[in-house]
Amino acid sequence: MFNFKKHNSQGNNENTGNAADSQAESLNEVFILMGLICHIDESINSYETHIATQYATCVLHLDNDRLDKGMHSFYNASTLCTSHTQAAKRVYKKFKKDTVFLLDLYDWLERLSLCDGQLCPAEQQALKKIHKEFRLKKNILDKSDDPYFLLGCDSQASIEEIKKAYRHKIAQYHPDTIMAISPPEEFIQHIMDRFQAIKAAYENIRKRRRF
Repeated sequence: MFNFKKHNSQGNNENTGNAADSQAESLNEVFILMGLICHIDESINSYETHIATQYATCVLHLDNDRLDKGMHSFYNASTLCTSHTQAAKRVYKKFKKDTVFLLDLYDWLERLSLCDGQLCPAEQQALKKIHKEFRLKKNILDKSDDPYFLLGCDSQASIEEIKKAYRHKIAQYHPDTIMAISPPEEFIQHIMDRFQAIKAAYENIRKRRRF
């Protein structure tokens, strides 16, 4: 599971102050990108806010202070003189060595785009450009012969790491969790498709690795 603090502490900053600034900057860019995606249809609804908050707490593991600062950037992204393409470039620069993080972030950006029940042409175009800027080789919804991709882990991951990744993913996309917050019907189908794909991916790996 991704740990934002641990991830950013691995840089080459020579003191704690610089490290803290780097963490804050990286965090800010992620929330700006999410906010820009939500603002494509001009407004941020309560479900989009819920998804962004869930990402911040369940994936980034932010404390309340960092969460508040991140959501401030999220809500005010449209007031900045920047585009989703420029924001995606900056996020990629920060996390280019962590493909799994970029894959997972892209997945959550898709979830945010589907919150209003449809994917409009402008949102489709934005996601396509972000996919390109993140240097992703596959579409996040690809259900090909790469089950590790769907679990968000490396093919060299240990069995324990695979199990942990599976538990994390299955919790994110479990129908009971999603239905509890009354999402749009189209979004429910997206979640159900991903839920089944994750289960199939895990079974595929389990049979291959014999555990």
